[in-house]
Amino acid sequence: MSEITSVTTGILAVVTIAGLLAMAFNSVRLLRSLRSGVLERGWKFIAIAAFFLVYGIFALDISVAGMQTSNILLGFLGYSGATFQAAGALTFAYGFKAQYDAWNPKGMKKQAAAIANK
Repeated sequence: MSEITSVTTGILAVVTIAGLLAMAFNSVRLLRSLRSGVLERGWKFIAIAAFFLVYGIFALDISVAGMQTSNILLGFLGYSGATFQAAGALTFAYGFKAQYDAWNPKGMKKQAAAIANK
């Protein structure tokens, strides 16, 4: 592998991790601002999914970067990274579904009725 390719790959990996950490940080900040509101349920799952994706992509980046050496830890990182990415994707989907339910007029009526009954 040429020197330029390895430097470019390293820079892209760092930028990817920084972007994912920023996504996780901002999703938690947004969750704090929406606490005890109608949108909290969806953003709770989205914030959790962001951390799953951060670990999953970080673990896969490390396992791919060290692919030349056969190591049990790198194999574990690869499989766990893929598993966490899948869990993060499903959690994101559930969070977006909860957001849809909160913004859907039928869902808004149900939540307003539930709040009124408390």
